[in-house]
Amino acid sequence: MDMDGEKTVETISERACIDSNGLPVRLYERRHVILSQTAAGPRRYVGARFWCTAEGDAVRLIDSSMFEMVESGEILVAME
Repeated sequence: MDMDGEKTVETISERACIDSNGLPVRLYERRHVILSQTAAGPRRYVGARFWCTAEGDAVRLIDSSMFEMVESGEILVAME
């Protein structure tokens, strides 16, 4: 499979959270996508999902309402 094409990242969802100091943090669930043109027409190859902050810091999903900042280990709690 030819994976040459336009590589992009799209936002799937976002969550409002609070950090250990009670400050708001917005997290984004994103995924990698490759847009390619084939003989059969345009194709969209969806790749891995990941969570990050608006600044691009990596975040790990712990459960449906808790996240962990990968670099610092700080726990973030979803507000909804």
